[in-house]
Amino acid sequence: MSKLNLLLLIILSLVNCTQKTNDSNKFIEFVHTGIQTKINRIFWIGTQKMTIKLNDQQLTELKGMLGDSATLTEQKKEEYIKIRYNRITTDNKTLTAIQEFVFTHKEFYTNSEHLNNDPATESYNIIVNGPRKFSIYYSLKSQFFKELLNYLKEEKCDQNIIKEISYL
Repeated sequence: MSKLNLLLLIILSLVNCTQKTNDSNKFIEFVHTGIQTKINRIFWIGTQKMTIKLNDQQLTELKGMLGDSATLTEQKKEEYIKIRYNRITTDNKTLTAIQEFVFTHKEFYTNSEHLNNDPATESYNIIVNGPRKFSIYYSLKSQFFKELLNYLKEEKCDQNIIKEISYL
């Protein structure tokens, strides 16, 4: 019986460690949607360096870019990731301020009256820690980013993040 208890204790400890790792790795993604008038990298803000694993579709795209004879090395995968993603590490204060703004300004997001259903428009989806997704209504995109920038400046947040958000 004590071996079973020890095994259960080890399993529960491992599950708890996995949850702590996921909880401590907070992030926000700004993903461009709609018409592409320029290259729009996914803007990924986190409190720790982000590791990105390419999915099957991205690996196929990368293989197509490199040609059939090329082999996929970790260096080539990382170069592809740098083309597609703008990853920035920031402090917890800045990340929390962005999350608070996103959570408390629901007037900017799509709903039953405001839909991003016109393919000739562009906007952004905001993904917070994975499952939470907010779609900015296309006609409110400029106002959203203007107010977010003002809020981050008032809160004296990370200047690098303020600069990068100003490009969105």
